[in-house]
Amino acid sequence: MKNIFPRLSRITLKDWLEYHPYDREVSSDSYYVEFANDLQHETLHFDVNDNLVGSDYKYLSCMMTCYLEDIVSRTGLWTSFIDEHHKLYGKYLPFYDLEGYERGDFNLADIQFLIWHFCSNLSIQNHFIDPFSIENTELARVLFAALNEASDVAPANEDMRTALTLAPDADIEQIKSHLDFFFFGCYLHHYYTRTLLEEGILDIKNQKGILRQELDLLVAKRRARMLFNRVSPLLAQRSTEMLACWVGESHPLYTKLLSLTDPEKEGNDPFESHVGIVKRQEECFLEINEYQRIVFLETKHEAFEFIENVWERYHLKYGMDSTDRKMFDVQNLSSEVDDDLDNLVIFFNPRAGMEFYPDIAQCIAMVDNPFYDEDAETDIEDLILDDRVSSDFVFYLIDNQMIEIEPIAGRGGFHYVWAHCDFLLRYWKKEKYVSKPKL
Repeated sequence: MKNIFPRLSRITLKDWLEYHPYDREVSSDSYYVEFANDLQHETLHFDVNDNLVGSDYKYLSCMMTCYLEDIVSRTGLWTSFIDEHHKLYGKYLPFYDLEGYERGDFNLADIQFLIWHFCSNLSIQNHFIDPFSIENTELARVLFAALNEASDVAPANEDMRTALTLAPDADIEQIKSHLDFFFFGCYLHHYYTRTLLEEGILDIKNQKGILRQELDLLVAKRRARMLFNRVSPLLAQRSTEMLACWVGESHPLYTKLLSLTDPEKEGNDPFESHVGIVKRQEECFLEINEYQRIVFLETKHEAFEFIENVWERYHLKYGMDSTDRKMFDVQNLSSEVDDDLDNLVIFFNPRAGMEFYPDIAQCIAMVDNPFYDEDAETDIEDLILDDRVSSDFVFYLIDNQMIEIEPIAGRGGFHYVWAHCDFLLRYWKKEKYVSKPKL
């Protein structure tokens, strides 16, 4: 609980419409705007993990009110997410006890998760938000009680359901309109994608020589690129995957949505031509390193020599000039790793090629690792939160029981981290969850 409250910023109809696929007021909107403002007053008494300030209370209240509207109106935004989570992991949500959970109804675990999700996106310190914190639990109970009481009188938004209907013969422009709502408007993703877009707009404005009349066009292009190429933290889904999950496998456009790509990049995937090179490089790496995916080195100079040997073997086996490829690895190593290091791990990722990780060898329990210290531990946050560390490397260490994790004071253990590691990797690594060839 908190005693000093931030200044209230009233939630307006304009604020509310940002979360909807239409731009004019409909009959149910006035109820939900008033409810969102009432909810904001309730949330002001709480601060989850010292993260909430100012307008955060507005956005959190809008998210929770949208959840109410979604469940009452049966629009399926929430259920499409939990169904996909269930498909991937065999349960509707991570972290929480789901005994008695009712799909499509109001659940305390839904509220707890939405609070965790919201606060995780607010975090600029890049650290885990504890999903079991006392503040989270107390706020979730208050919000659950308010939403449950409102569910008896809250009106269904029939206009929302109509606007979201995707015709079986919808053309590309109609599909794009739906994609835009799911990525930028849907309450499950709105705060993250809104912040992402604002950062993109600021980046454009900071460019020298940009004329005012060019700004709108550049922003529109940036928005379109984000729509197809960026993902939401929730399951690392792109807009096309979000919409496909919502319409369901029985919809005639389901398969088309999953295969839909950025029109500006169709037929021009720069990574496809490099898959074979990575596969051949993998063969050479394993042959030189006694068929181990990890090599432990002490200096950058040793790493340069190792890379040289890999590409020399590549040249001898395949008769190709390896200068350009070798130069890429050397430049990559130089940019990613400082000269001041105690050890260096090179991991061969079968999806991406060679990856370089400094000063972690002492934590990896592996035969013939000269740097291993059985008392050494590493921080789980360094592995999961840092998008420079590939998911493949994390899984390799965990699956082979090679790593000891440093406990964090005040947390209720790491069971939820290990049990939901894949979900957390998707959440924090986002576009980099799936490694791609670096060549």
